[in-house]
Amino acid sequence: MSKVIISRKDSKVLAEKKIPRPSVYHYENDGVIIQKTDITDRYSWVIKTIVGMLENEVYLGHTVNCKTTTLSYKDRKKKLVPAENQFRFENTHEAIIDKEIWDIVQKVREGKRRITKSGNINKYSGLLYCADFGARLTYNSGHKAKPKSYYFMCSSYRRHKDGDCVLPHRIREIVLDEIVREEINQAIYYAVNEKDKFVECISKRSLSESRKKLSQKITELDRLNNRKNELNVIFRKLYEDNALGKIPDDQYRLLSDSYTAELHGLKAKIPELQNQINTIKTEESNVDRFIALANKYIYIEELTPEILRTFVSKITIHENDKDNPGAKYEIDIFLTHIGKFW
Repeated sequence: MSKVIISRKDSKVLAEKKIPRPSVYHYENDGVIIQKTDITDRYSWVIKTIVGMLENEVYLGHTVNCKTTTLSYKDRKKKLVPAENQFRFENTHEAIIDKEIWDIVQKVREGKRRITKSGNINKYSGLLYCADFGARLTYNSGHKAKPKSYYFMCSSYRRHKDGDCVLPHRIREIVLDEIVREEINQAIYYAVNEKDKFVECISKRSLSESRKKLSQKITELDRLNNRKNELNVIFRKLYEDNALGKIPDDQYRLLSDSYTAELHGLKAKIPELQNQINTIKTEESNVDRFIALANKYIYIEELTPEILRTFVSKITIHENDKDNPGAKYEIDIFLTHIGKFW
């Protein structure tokens, strides 16, 4: 997945705050000088360094080893090791940043926030989806368009290919901002000022939705496990029939390849589905976490990428009723930890 590009503005902020570069800080505190480090240039941050810090789990209190390797003893050039092959040890030391802030930073960085011709950036990147087709909404600001005319549209509809979405699901950014900001602020208000009612309402709805989702997942898991058992029986019989000459070798290979592919697919899906079930079972309503967030912010005046990913996990846009110009936009806003508020 593409990462948000760290710009020179970010390094400029650190310089303006007189925060020394890591290598300089290391030298001034430990007396160790890293090769090619200019200790007289204290605040010229390199973008690569900032990116590395944002991705480094050491600040979470974790240790990750074997992140790089070399091709051979002759070629000492370092090569990155895939994350799944690294050795990760959690809680090996005291964290200096909490998991919630870390997750927000990663969500912000995961969005494809390209700068448009107008110089604007899509702060909703990765959050907006078409309610009917499930496709992402693209950001449209044009070259000389005024901010009031910036809008989002279903990416599938824009392709205009067979099988794509037939509705634009278009909404102006200024309208979306107003709706989302109001939704967040209302949720914050009730979480802070009507805490007992808020907890009761969210908990009841969350429990009902979790039970329904859990039932569906368990049913699907049972179906996959039954099919897996059926395939094991089929394999044994198929092997016996081939060994006894009842099935020719070419037909045996054809059937065997087909069943093997299906079995491999099941073996990949079953653990994933089991993890989803375990998550639903252990993940009760996180209403207390949302209340903690609400108490930190109280009121949101401006939507930023950070604020959006703090409070919003997903937004789906329904098609506007063209026959009723005065009708309100139908939007589903899924808030962090609690889902839909209304």
